[in-house]
Amino acid sequence: MTGFRFAVFAVCGTAIFAAPPVGREETRTVFTSTRTITAIHESPDGTVWVGTSGGVRRRDAATGAWQTFTREHGVPAHEVRAFAELGDRTIIEFADGTARYAGGKWEKCPAILASKPTPWEVLYAEPFVTQKPRTLPKVAGGQITTFCAAGNGRLFAGTRQQGLFVREPGAQNWQAVPPTAPEPANANAQAITFFGGAMYVSTLRDGLVVREASGDWAQLLPPTISSDAPRQMLQYKNTLYIRHGSGAVDRLGGETWTKNVWARELPRKQVSAFATDGERLWAAQWGGVSVYDGAKWTHYLREPGLQGVPITALLPVGDTLYIGTQGRGLAEMDTRTGLVRRWWNEAHGVSDDWITALGENNGTIYAGTFVGGLAVRAKGAARFTLATGTAGENVTDLLPVAGGGVVATTRFGARVVNAPGVSLPTIVTGRTVEAQCVARSPSGETWIGTRTGLYRVKP
Repeated sequence: MTGFRFAVFAVCGTAIFAAPPVGREETRTVFTSTRTITAIHESPDGTVWVGTSGGVRRRDAATGAWQTFTREHGVPAHEVRAFAELGDRTIIEFADGTARYAGGKWEKCPAILASKPTPWEVLYAEPFVTQKPRTLPKVAGGQITTFCAAGNGRLFAGTRQQGLFVREPGAQNWQAVPPTAPEPANANAQAITFFGGAMYVSTLRDGLVVREASGDWAQLLPPTISSDAPRQMLQYKNTLYIRHGSGAVDRLGGETWTKNVWARELPRKQVSAFATDGERLWAAQWGGVSVYDGAKWTHYLREPGLQGVPITALLPVGDTLYIGTQGRGLAEMDTRTGLVRRWWNEAHGVSDDWITALGENNGTIYAGTFVGGLAVRAKGAARFTLATGTAGENVTDLLPVAGGGVVATTRFGARVVNAPGVSLPTIVTGRTVEAQCVARSPSGETWIGTRTGLYRVKP
């Protein structure tokens, strides 16, 4: 039985999506984390369904084998909200759409209406269930999110970030149910970079996840790094730097992490953005910026127009440093003097004064904004113009494309801008895809990070 009750007002449609078997590591295109469990359900035939924030897990009633399904296999979204029975069909409600699995394929269905779930404390009366906080003994300290008592006496428990656990009939201990393939501990990607043969992904609140060349995943958390909320990464002179939400910056040189490396070198202790042109490294602080040439720091913290203005993004181009702000638009600083030459704002075609991302390609400047889409200024142009199809969008990251143009990630999917002949698969361009970052691997693959998964686009 499931721990939830539903009133169902739907019948399934006929739109069929093929569900290929999970591919080998080198052929996979979608990587999610199934460690946060949102719902568990047993169908009348004994099939166990596990909803996660990264797709659906299915336990075959006959063989006990587990499968995992992501958007790569046809599900409409990664986040599962609920399960329900409609006749002999198990209906799955996702964050974006409803579907069922039949005959090895995913079939879209009209929406279902779920009644208010019965609290699991009421459904399962064992003493440990009512303990607060909602944790189980010997279950890795995971916070319990849901239960399911299967008909054969098996009891399943879902947790936040600790995965799925099962207690077999007559057993006293809980056992972890491992994922069906290597996966990151968390896939809410904030930034992606490649360093030392590995891919580093910063997450919202679960530290860094690292994909090794072998395809295995690791996780870095405090005390190895300064916080569980890294926000930005860059490489400078064979060193990886990580900026945290707290403003601290960590450094990875070789295999050694050093935390808060600029605490004594910068006048302000909190770095809000950084960037490099390969020769110099720029760090934004309250009131201005500092630049490091590999030997010493120079500070530009007295520019009147930058006092009291949060700096959100930096872009060095030749002798110009573009400085994105929250509330004043885009500043253009002369790196030879440290003085701001001019400001670009709504009067000059920048559709929002809150700059979220900056990029350059072949002399064209791209400025992503919080709610104003992507502003573009061709080399020498007197104004910015709005990139087609981005009006009202929150631009989160930019990646230059060979030959001109950029890939822009937004809260409404990824976009290719000013790059004719370059396209992205529909799996990352849909308006329901909250794309948050983009990077290119040394082998030329484009990786797009979203709120619920990582997508690999082959060149």
